[in-house]
Amino acid sequence: IFFRSIFVLFFRNCTMATKQLITALRNSTGAGLMHCKKALEHSNGDLKKAAEWLGEQGQLMAAKKASRATVHGAICVAIKPCKTSGILMEANVETDFCAKNETFLEFTGKLAHLALDLPKSQLTPEAIMNARMDRAPVNLRYVNTIAAIGENMSIRRFARVQPKGVGMVSAYIHNLIQGSTSHGLLATLVGLQADLDSMSDEQKQTLDNVGKRIAMHVTADRDNESPLLDQPFLQGEQTVGEWLELQSKAVGGSPIKVAQVESFKVGDGLESTETDFAAEVARQMEKAKKTA
Repeated sequence: IFFRSIFVLFFRNCTMATKQLITALRNSTGAGLMHCKKALEHSNGDLKKAAEWLGEQGQLMAAKKASRATVHGAICVAIKPCKTSGILMEANVETDFCAKNETFLEFTGKLAHLALDLPKSQLTPEAIMNARMDRAPVNLRYVNTIAAIGENMSIRRFARVQPKGVGMVSAYIHNLIQGSTSHGLLATLVGLQADLDSMSDEQKQTLDNVGKRIAMHVTADRDNESPLLDQPFLQGEQTVGEWLELQSKAVGGSPIKVAQVESFKVGDGLESTETDFAAEVARQMEKAKKTA
């Protein structure tokens, strides 16, 4: 009984240690549970070697999928808590099904928030891969995410909205992706300039709502090429400019100026290609049989 108790205690400690290693590896690399377990087995529990192995495997998998078209995906929105700056980011995958994947949404959401504090020189799909996310290189998390979701993925473009001087950034996200409050198929950021220092908290909330309605208007009428202030506001009788003048009274009389507008739609300008995934699965199964 004594030796049995010692064995059970030893086994439990080993199991707990393994779980802790897996958790630590997942947190540092963003890789999936089974990938982390396999990496630790391959490296005999050495976290550094396991992370390196995951990176190598992720690079190989990403390279294999690199030629696949990515025209589906999501527009990610990130805004600083103080609402002085915001980011739009388009991330693409092969299928709209994968665009709802929890791992994809988590990685792209973190990447968009990371972009909030990056200098302009790093705000490109290529340069951001050299940044660090949760103490790990973005590129490592990127390839591990591709390995986890099983599809090619690309970070296509960024836009920062940051009104000069005193301003506020508001957003409208159209067709929210299920399970997310920051990802959609179409999104617009609006930067407003106004005298925030003279406003109460309630008036600032009103200004934020004004920005959201302007963003909604831009989203709904995004093909309108006439000047924004001259457009009929939400297809009504007032122009956007006239409506803004009325709203200035609700924020203490401070003039409201639209300083910047950015709007992204998933796949804009990309050529859609139809993929026969049943045939793709059949090819992969046949390939596996030949190598078995």
